[in-house]
Amino acid sequence: MRKAIITLVAMFMALASNGQDTFDILEENTLGEGNTWVWADKRNNVFVSGYGSECALGRVNFKGKHSLFATMPDSAAVRGMCADGNGGMLVATDGCDILGLTKEGVVVVGHVPAEPCCLVRNITGDIYVGGVDGSIVRLGADGLSERVAEGVGQIVGLEVSPDGKRMYVSDNKQIRLLLFDIMASGRLDNERVLLRFHDHGMGDVACDRYGNIYIARPGKGRVVVATSAGVVLKEVATFGKEPVGLSVNFLNTACVVSLRDRRNIECIVFTNVFGESRY
Repeated sequence: MRKAIITLVAMFMALASNGQDTFDILEENTLGEGNTWVWADKRNNVFVSGYGSECALGRVNFKGKHSLFATMPDSAAVRGMCADGNGGMLVATDGCDILGLTKEGVVVVGHVPAEPCCLVRNITGDIYVGGVDGSIVRLGADGLSERVAEGVGQIVGLEVSPDGKRMYVSDNKQIRLLLFDIMASGRLDNERVLLRFHDHGMGDVACDRYGNIYIARPGKGRVVVATSAGVVLKEVATFGKEPVGLSVNFLNTACVVSLRDRRNIECIVFTNVFGESRY
């Protein structure tokens, strides 16, 4: 694994030194139509929904090799995924279930009242699920389930800051990125607008280990890179015009983006030859 990581870092650095920001890791028209979600794990596998069907997950490496990883039970469609904190994966489905995928199999972790559209796990173990009705539900590590926000808009992405104290919510209805404080109880407080845009749409949101924020902008064909204070550092062009899903890789060297129009995955390198942030 160490050799593979060294090879991957060298590849990213070579691309960055040549001024290349973006490259494909999955060929066009591999994924299904509509929105797809991506997640990069600690082994630098990239998992993507819509792999042949809405209920299937594919596994891709950064060299482009890909295969079917899992199919959801009861033909449930995937509506988001994230790490479970134990080396496995959490998956939200349109059946209002939150599933845990491990080497042992699939288990139901919890249920939510509204159809989910995204989810994220905090370092505390709390799971937050965004609903199509504009609500956010907390599935607590303490076993409690509660609605912690409502009327947020059209939620298309959730992310928690590296310190676990702030939540970012991507709202496609009002084209804005909201910020909440996460209280010790796990509840959300102090809602405010961190970034607002005036055209195109909003997609998924992710953080790197330094707290920088990456936002997919479907329609504009860009990934916005901003600080935790809401200062835009750069907008990186994608090959396609409809980036929707987004995840930062474990090495903190790149982010992977799923494209609704090209139906594939692109990778954006954001370190220089010294491994330092380019932004």
